[in-house]
Amino acid sequence: MMHLSLLELQVLLSIITLRPNAYAGTILDEVNKRTKRDLWHGTVYAALERLERQGLVRRVQEREATPRRGGKRKFMFRLTAPGRQTLTRSLRTIVPFLQPSGVLAAQRMRRKA
Repeated sequence: MMHLSLLELQVLLSIITLRPNAYAGTILDEVNKRTKRDLWHGTVYAALERLERQGLVRRVQEREATPRRGGKRKFMFRLTAPGRQTLTRSLRTIVPFLQPSGVLAAQRMRRKA
């Protein structure tokens, strides 16, 4: 079973959220917005490259260059079947901790004490 870092998990979730417009820049914006962080482009690019090497995402080149980007083509990112499976397994291990009897409940109990 493949293990994901927190950033890799956030990137995969962003790709699903943004589809079909999951470009490196939009992924960065989504991760920063949802985590209230200020990550650098290089951080997200490195995570995308790791995920691509592991076969969890694939890069798809846009057919047409956009005039707004000076003629450069953008690359969209999509989850592969193994990427979806890995994400699903990861979420299955995390979500139970978010249930009322999980980590959040334990934090609430500590605050009351």
